Amino acid sequence: MTKTERIKKTTLSDQVSQAIKEKIKSDEWEAGSRIPSESVLAQAFGVNRLTVRNALQKLNAIGIVETRAGEGTYVKQFDLLEYINEMSDLVTSPEILDGVMDFRRCVELECGRLAIERADEADIKALERAYLNYKSVSKQKKPFEEHVNDLVNADLDFHIQVCKLSKNSLFILAYSAVRELMFRYVKSVFINRYLSYKVKNNDGPNIDMAASAALKTHNDIFMAIKNKDFTLYEKTYIKMIDYENLE
Repeated sequence: MTKTERIKKTTLSDQVSQAIKEKIKSDEWEAGSRIPSESVLAQAFGVNRLTVRNALQKLNAIGIVETRAGEGTYVKQFDLLEYINEMSDLVTSPEILDGVMDFRRCVELECGRLAIERADEADIKALERAYLNYKSVSKQKKPFEEHVNDLVNADLDFHIQVCKLSKNSLFILAYSAVRELMFRYVKSVFINRYLSYKVKNNDGPNIDMAASAALKTHNDIFMAIKNKDFTLYEKTYIKMIDYENLE
């Protein structure tokens, strides 16, 4: 054993929680079903009830089971994306948000390349619908905060459609998993660009100017995929996701 090697210590409650997760994973205990009582579990695992209780508390904390007062403990229908979205408030930081740009460069550029290779006519139609939806939202007349939120959601719907055209389920999952963080990042960038337009123009332009510039970018992305032009796609994408680019 080298000096850097260490044996990870596991407590009895860790071992019990892992055993319970295995039973859930194997569908021995299905989602929605009530699991055995603390006393029954303690006897089955050869530990005391406090150890079982600590194990269940850990599983409750991460959303695998839920304990209902007076009823017992039940297996939850675990939703990875929902869990990540709920946890995003705890992990959001300037460093995390800045990392979104790197994530987009890696994932979305590759998704675009694969989309250009793999998209069929039906896929292009689906992407066109996402683009037209974004175009429709961009022309709506709403209060600033509501309009920005709608624009960002339409923007993310468009980009996840690009991911879907890649036909790579892992890329789709990865993009969906960070949607909440992506929302905050894209919203901050859009607001910065909007404010940049106000600084450059003394007449105080409204949100339409920033939305119009973003609409052209989405059109270029759509046309690049439709025409199988990765050079245009890459150029447009890099300009779009550059945090410092407020043109």
